[in-house]
Amino acid sequence: MTETRDCPNCGAHVPALAAFCTECGEQLSMPTSTDDPTRVAEPGLGDATSVGPSFTAPPTTAPWNPPANPPPPTWQVPVAPPTAATSAPPPAWASSPSTPPPPSYDPDAAPSARARRTPAVLGGVAALIGATVTIAGVLSTWVTLEQGDNVERISGWSMTSDSGLLTSDDPYLLVGLAVLAAVGGIVLFTGAARTLVRIGLALIGVGIVGITALNWFAIADFVTDNLATSFQVRTAVGFYVAIAGGTITALAALLPAKS
Repeated sequence: MTETRDCPNCGAHVPALAAFCTECGEQLSMPTSTDDPTRVAEPGLGDATSVGPSFTAPPTTAPWNPPANPPPPTWQVPVAPPTAATSAPPPAWASSPSTPPPPSYDPDAAPSARARRTPAVLGGVAALIGATVTIAGVLSTWVTLEQGDNVERISGWSMTSDSGLLTSDDPYLLVGLAVLAAVGGIVLFTGAARTLVRIGLALIGVGIVGITALNWFAIADFVTDNLATSFQVRTAVGFYVAIAGGTITALAALLPAKS
């Protein structure tokens, strides 16, 4: 069925889309309704002109944004009052303008083990002299044995023979200590184990003096106990030379090394 409308001039029924009235020829205005006259309000299920519901895509997830910074608090954080700036004293290790910089470590300039072996030349010479003097004393006249006008001079080394009146093995000890003193003197020239060698020389020197003194006491006791009262025994130059050799050997340990 075609929709109609009334002509505003003559009231005749004219088609809804007619531009002029078919009765009076009055120009008609177009309908102002927004509804489409061809649209079926309630189409049936089998109507081919029906428009299905439009598909709306599901909303996508918005990209993640970090939460905004919280608004600043209305209350003010208490702040300690500023302290007066005081100038701290410079550290103890800080060098003053007048202090020279510390020397830098140079591995090549470090003293090597060979450089630390300072030779003790004076000590070595003294030890060699002490050893020589000790041996000279043993080979010299050690004691004199007197009976009236008869005087017998006995060397220290001759007492090692069993055929003599006075016998003793002390000369062997004295010569052995003298040889050790000579070896110690040679080692002092190299500077190796200087402290140990000095201690050894001191002990050797004291040993020479002590053995010489004990030997004299043994000889005096032997003459007193075994010979007639007409025999008198006296120390000779070799005895004192041996004591001097032991003293020089001990002093060799005290002489400074060459700087």
